[in-house]
Amino acid sequence: MCSSPDTASSEAAKNPAPLAPTPTPCPHPDGQVLELERKYHDLEPVQGAAFRVQLWDGSLVNGKLDAQGKAQVPVGVAPVRVQYGPDAREYSWYQPDNPDYRPDMSPAELEAFVSARLKRS
Repeated sequence: MCSSPDTASSEAAKNPAPLAPTPTPCPHPDGQVLELERKYHDLEPVQGAAFRVQLWDGSLVNGKLDAQGKAQVPVGVAPVRVQYGPDAREYSWYQPDNPDYRPDMSPAELEAFVSARLKRS
């Protein structure tokens, strides 16, 4: 059962836990730049994605990544969080560069394909 200040033990009421000190912002010198870069798992850049940077003082900086998935954001205080939106390009199915790939392979063909490659010498 959770306790509220009304139901807390008298010992806890006499000795409350100390509050953590409020952290002070980490100022950056003028001209400091936050460099952003966003890529997919295959190192392809996320192009034109919107981003939002939340700074320590609570201010927000919005922008878009370039074609290389990069952006530079001038900051006066330390960044706290960066959020990215989706790639600006229209979604298209990635066709693997694999001459053996066939999406309509039957179970028997798949079994033969795997067996041929797993043959032990």
